Amino acid sequence: MPVKVGPLGGTGGDAFDHKEATGVQEIIVVYGAAIDSITLKYDYNGTSRTNKIGGNGGTKTKKIVLDYPDEFLTGIDGYYKTHRKPLVIVSLTFYSNKNKYGPFGHQEGTFFSIPTLGAEIIGFFGRSGRLVDAIGVYLRTDPNVPPCTRQDYAIQHLACGEDKEVPCTALNALPCKVGLFGGPGGRQWDDGVCSGIKQIIIKRGNFEIHSIQIEYEKNGNSNWSPVHGGSGGEVTNRIKLDVPNEWVTCVTGFYGEITGHGDSKLSSHLPSTQTKVNMDPWVRRLASSSPLLVLQAKWLD
Repeated sequence: MPVKVGPLGGTGGDAFDHKEATGVQEIIVVYGAAIDSITLKYDYNGTSRTNKIGGNGGTKTKKIVLDYPDEFLTGIDGYYKTHRKPLVIVSLTFYSNKNKYGPFGHQEGTFFSIPTLGAEIIGFFGRSGRLVDAIGVYLRTDPNVPPCTRQDYAIQHLACGEDKEVPCTALNALPCKVGLFGGPGGRQWDDGVCSGIKQIIIKRGNFEIHSIQIEYEKNGNSNWSPVHGGSGGEVTNRIKLDVPNEWVTCVTGFYGEITGHGDSKLSSHLPSTQTKVNMDPWVRRLASSSPLLVLQAKWLD
């Protein structure tokens, strides 16, 4: 069953959802200072259908024609930032099982990444108006089939910061970064790679997450991260895991603008007025076979 990951970006524009297709055949990206529009040609059980998101602006056009069905999308990454007030997508890079396409646009702002470790992107959803505000993907995965079994080699574009062909057996064992989710404010933090998570301490108020601190298992030793966030929060929640028999397999949450914090977007536990992000079934599948974790985020002063 296909799963949804995302969306990443801003909350402006109108929601779009192409649902899951059989596969993606072509992508046309029009961009300038931001991503103005994306036109996607899908295969629906032998019938081609085209959907456009975004507006009519842009100064550059790039067309990606995949060697479908032998070539399929395996990941995207990019950047989003404030452009004339709204938070929008300003750069995109697409990855297939054979090639890298892009980057298209300006690589500045907040970086995000949706690697799939062998799963196939078969649809897109998100938000758009005059520009592309946010983007997410539908993934087709088979929980009974290990990731990356369609070929012997794949393009590695995950945690190492470069692109190269590696054996799929090595790719499956690599940790990968997923996100960022949330707003562009605060200072960036990155706890790096660990072999497991032992505890998570979350301090929260009525409307927002004030801080998070994690106890990691690294090479047999326990290491506490710094407190990521501020000193507020009326309620403390502690999660204690039964390591090594229990590990984190998924993260879901909501973010949105909270009154009294200006234009800042904060992580929140309130579903009624927030944007939901989902890393659940897909991440659970990966973590069940290789519980290597990379946590990264930004926190507010």
